[in-house]
Amino acid sequence: MPLDKRADLAVSDYSQLGALREFLGWAVPGVRVLLIPGRAGRGEQSILALLASNAGMVSAVRQLPEFLMSRRPPLSITITVRGTAIELTATNVDDVIPALERALDLGLST
Repeated sequence: MPLDKRADLAVSDYSQLGALREFLGWAVPGVRVLLIPGRAGRGEQSILALLASNAGMVSAVRQLPEFLMSRRPPLSITITVRGTAIELTATNVDDVIPALERALDLGLST
């Protein structure tokens, strides 16, 4: 399957970025998780780029609540797809996951 979907992930607690990368790489086969370095001089944090097929992306998004629930609150993950950013927290999972799945099913790709 082609990896034709991309979502960028940022975490509110930068120290959790490596753990999120490892978690997604282990939990979602067939998905590439790339570390995109930020430019420290510009105050930019590094992010993760998630590359997957449509089914792989939906699977990855469905794994994010498990990661959030295993961490200390108030950790959040900001997911950006084609310029639209959505913040996911342990408390808004039920509202946000279906919206992300719908957006990805509509064929948003880079």
